[in-house]
Amino acid sequence: MGLSLFKDETGKNGRQYTYKDGRIDLLCVDAATRDFVVIELKKGEAPHETLLQILRYMSWVRQHLAKDKDVRGIILSEAADTSLIEVVKEVPSVEIRYYRLSLDLLD
Repeated sequence: MGLSLFKDETGKNGRQYTYKDGRIDLLCVDAATRDFVVIELKKGEAPHETLLQILRYMSWVRQHLAKDKDVRGIILSEAADTSLIEVVKEVPSVEIRYYRLSLDLLD
């Protein structure tokens, strides 16, 4: 999956992309399809409310930017609560991806 940050006609890029009702963590474009990808970053365990949050962002992108392109969402988190995992299964345009960070201090 090759993604790049979206850049609008004013030159504003997709990192912390603000609009009237919120702030999208990362607004990207799929390199192959040119579809929009909304990425919501969560530290720790993502609660089930994260689904509503990302759907709200995706809806705004679809209405204001996407034109004829599709919009999908990725919740990127260290973990997700079980109810979020279950409800995301019902929304084909949203997926949960997981990350792990580690830090090794060097002398």
